[in-house]
Amino acid sequence: MNTKCKLDLAERDSKIIELRGEGKTSTEIAKEVGVCGQTVMNVLTRYGLHEPKKLNKTSKPSKQKTKRCPTCKATNNPKEAKFCCMCGSDIRSEADILLERLNKAYKACCDLIPGSINEEVRNTILDATKFIETHKEI
Repeated sequence: MNTKCKLDLAERDSKIIELRGEGKTSTEIAKEVGVCGQTVMNVLTRYGLHEPKKLNKTSKPSKQKTKRCPTCKATNNPKEAKFCCMCGSDIRSEADILLERLNKAYKACCDLIPGSINEEVRNTILDATKFIETHKEI
């Protein structure tokens, strides 16, 4: 094994640590020492002067909380999404669309329906909504 090579690595490491102590950035250290930025980060990590970033493993929604787009086949759409996050296609089920239409129709008409039958219409729409919710495809 080459002893000179080990000394060069030790000198390089001490130079990197010294420059970091002076407040220089990793890019500046890499240019001055003549190594790549990753080497600087590896040396700093080895001596406990740098904490590597941890990857966020929760960045993708879990499979149970996603919808698959029928158009582009993307599987990372949140379950509550109306449109595909990749291609913009409508990804709602027929039941979701029907529920939305029922709610819009009731909100638009509730002031126009006479008070005597307003409660009956409201209950009918609520019953239809509950039925659709329990029988819609998952």
